[in-house]
Amino acid sequence: MQNFIFKNRIKKETNSFGLVWQLVFLALLSCGTLSGFAQEQLAGPGPTKPKGIAGANRLMENPKLFWKFFESDNRVQARNTIDTIVADGMKIKKLTPSPLCNDAVFIRRVYYDLTGFPPSFTDAYNFLRDTDKNKRAKLIDKLLDSKDYIDYRTMLWCDMLRVKSEFPINLWPNGTMIYYRWLRDRVRLNTPWTDMCRELILADGSNFRVGPSNFYRAVNPHTPEGIADAVVRFFLGTRLTSLTSEQQKDMIALFSRITIKKSAEWKEEITYWTRQPLDKKNFKMIDSSTITVDPEQDPREVFANWLIREDNHQFNYTIVNRLWYWLFGRGIVQEPDDFRKGNPPVYPELFNFLERELLLTNYDMKHITRLILNSHTYQQSSIARLDYGDEEKYFASYPIRRHPAEILQDTFIKIFDIKVTYKSEVPEPFTYIPDQIRTAAISDSGITNSFLETFGRASRDSGLMADRNNKTSQSQQLFFLNSTEMNNWTKNLIAQINNFIPSGKNDRAAKQDQLMNVVWMTLLSRLPTPPERIVLRQTFGSNRDWTREDVHDIIWAVVNTKEFLCQH
Repeated sequence: MQNFIFKNRIKKETNSFGLVWQLVFLALLSCGTLSGFAQEQLAGPGPTKPKGIAGANRLMENPKLFWKFFESDNRVQARNTIDTIVADGMKIKKLTPSPLCNDAVFIRRVYYDLTGFPPSFTDAYNFLRDTDKNKRAKLIDKLLDSKDYIDYRTMLWCDMLRVKSEFPINLWPNGTMIYYRWLRDRVRLNTPWTDMCRELILADGSNFRVGPSNFYRAVNPHTPEGIADAVVRFFLGTRLTSLTSEQQKDMIALFSRITIKKSAEWKEEITYWTRQPLDKKNFKMIDSSTITVDPEQDPREVFANWLIREDNHQFNYTIVNRLWYWLFGRGIVQEPDDFRKGNPPVYPELFNFLERELLLTNYDMKHITRLILNSHTYQQSSIARLDYGDEEKYFASYPIRRHPAEILQDTFIKIFDIKVTYKSEVPEPFTYIPDQIRTAAISDSGITNSFLETFGRASRDSGLMADRNNKTSQSQQLFFLNSTEMNNWTKNLIAQINNFIPSGKNDRAAKQDQLMNVVWMTLLSRLPTPPERIVLRQTFGSNRDWTREDVHDIIWAVVNTKEFLCQH
């Protein structure tokens, strides 16, 4: 997804979709990203041919000129040690970092990354008018303390820990809810990473009463091999198969005395250590060190003591890499659950710095998140300076990615004021979700709908980052192009927008400007650029009042942009 927005593949058949797509193409032209073929198709025969846009040819030669509107300045300044390390690495790679993004891009980016919501019209407007030099840092602190942050971050943990009531995980609704509430409390309390890990590893008891005991219940299959693989993947960011044969056997042996049994209560299961001694005492760990387990010791406790040692670098690297991934869409090691010799980090020094910060703050995950968010590396533009293809890999520009399914749905619910329903493949989970509960706060991924399935919601079957599919598909494109739902949602927003447009003595040009301002602030958290204003006036006419159908087409066109659909 290069050049930030509008790189759709254009086909001849597109012309049959009507005025809204002509507007999309005009918007593309204003961004300077249309192919020559698309411009010819757009122009067409007869009197409907639009007038040329001043400077369009220059934009076509260099589309990045348009995106200068979305950069605050052309300077690159290190805001903390993260930037110094990344800048040194980019010099070696002969890459040029992008300049700082402007406030409109930043507020939308940080809202989505921390809360899974776009900023409200009022929040965006007030932030853009604020002249405080420290307003970005203050906004970060505010969002990190918000309820929406807790909901969204909990959802990300649930994806990794396979919080799902039905097949193939089968935590059952009671187990899913108690597990979700435990996770949410850990996020709310900002529990140190070491404490959270220790609770998960040593968890015993009922899956309906002890939340972390569902960590072992969620493993599929419930075998020593399955448990060992889940443990090294979640806590150490690697695969069991990436270890040596001896390390694999020892990891499996350490978790071979965990048993899950049924109770008299329907679907309740109890996780416990059988207290049977292991066949040997010494076990080889992933860092080539050896741990000793006495016959009367719970092997999990000895493993946990080894795991959370300060000098267990891979354990520390795994969590900082995961936090980085959640903010950039790619890790310092990519994929984040594939640490191995053949997949080195792009910046090893960055791991060392973030590890030191982690230890100094007693594994405070919010502190690491705040450090990353306040860096230039995070706040830079998504428009790469060069087109070599490595800018996103080495974080020379902010990586663009499509919003997750739940976040897209929550965005439409919030902005378009729509109601959605859910379903489940089995009748047991409750599928009536009160309106005040957002999609990202639904504990069970088995409660779903066609929108979430179409846009790649995580199934939570594997616990891998790749379990969530954020790639664009034809069915997703068709949904936004011509679905009944999209048509109805767009109409639903028109009445809200019209309430912001004053009637009476305002001249026509002022009304058009006000309408564009409201649409852009509502949907994109910014004001339209001069080329965009020209496009709209040329498309709908500057000498007439725009109709309800015109506003409908404008909204639909904006919703179909990558600026709206993607994190940038």
